[in-house]
Amino acid sequence: MADRIVKVFVSGKAQDALAAEYQVIERYPAFVVVEASTAQADRLATSELVEDITDQYAIPLGGDAQSTIDASRPRITVRGTTASHPDYKGARRLDDGPHHYLVQFVGPVKQEWLDAVATAGGEVVDTYAAFTVVVRANAAQIAQIAGLPPVRWAGHLPDEARMSYVDADSPPLPRTKLLRSTVNVEFFTAREARTARAAIRALGLTITSAEPDAKLLVVEVPEGTAASQRRAMTSLAQVHGVRMVRRKAINRISNDIAVGLMRATPAALGTGRIAYFNTDVSDEAQVAANMAKAREFMGGMNAAISCAGILGAGRVLGRETSMPLAQFATTVKVNLVGSFNV
Repeated sequence: MADRIVKVFVSGKAQDALAAEYQVIERYPAFVVVEASTAQADRLATSELVEDITDQYAIPLGGDAQSTIDASRPRITVRGTTASHPDYKGARRLDDGPHHYLVQFVGPVKQEWLDAVATAGGEVVDTYAAFTVVVRANAAQIAQIAGLPPVRWAGHLPDEARMSYVDADSPPLPRTKLLRSTVNVEFFTAREARTARAAIRALGLTITSAEPDAKLLVVEVPEGTAASQRRAMTSLAQVHGVRMVRRKAINRISNDIAVGLMRATPAALGTGRIAYFNTDVSDEAQVAANMAKAREFMGGMNAAISCAGILGAGRVLGRETSMPLAQFATTVKVNLVGSFNV
């Protein structure tokens, strides 16, 4: 295989001239995709606009996999056999299917290629990176698909790329809580979300919410140990049609900590931990005096948060009357002058 794969931005007869000298693997209206040695690619770059896309053929895997597949080495051959591959060490043996496969094309995907996959019996259920789509097919169908001229590589979508195990007690995302025993199971299609319910129940798991039209099932997994939860999520990832298994996250109130502090009394928070100074932020002298008290109480001050504000919106010239000057002035004093004072 050539060292580099590049886009060369030429059109019309210039593509014919290029094909006479270089290995053009696919043509498009505004460019061609060329396999070339490093020396050839460098030479092309001196006369044409060239983009090196070699790295774009490494297929990224998400979830727990967090790796890339080396698509320069075959997994499913044009004869339909499964070849050993370093990125599939320890992979489970598949039955005749159907299963979900990654199918990579020789370049940016064309509709006619997707039509050829469908003609071979495959169902394209999702797009992917690296000129790749996810195809639902059985063993005979994927063998035929792997042999199509525009198909560069084909292989099973690994189970570990379909689950994301995160410890429920790990540092959460801002304003987010991960539920310990509840996971979202996302599917490629609504049809598969419906038919998967029996398989999930057969695993001894409970479906607490079913939204098949949204391609989603919410499933309870035993709390248990981290290892047992990982096993349960792995089993779910192997259910036919599953796109991703991840812990269910719920949003927290963005200022829930602040609300708790504001509602608490000084006694509840502990003597010497908090002090409250009633302040009119529009009064410069009052702000200065209470800032001095705060510095004395805390032994210094590194930051101040100005969050006092009021709602004073209105029409300056309304249908029936104009906005009262007092309303306008009060809003400006609190929201604008108050922020300046603090």
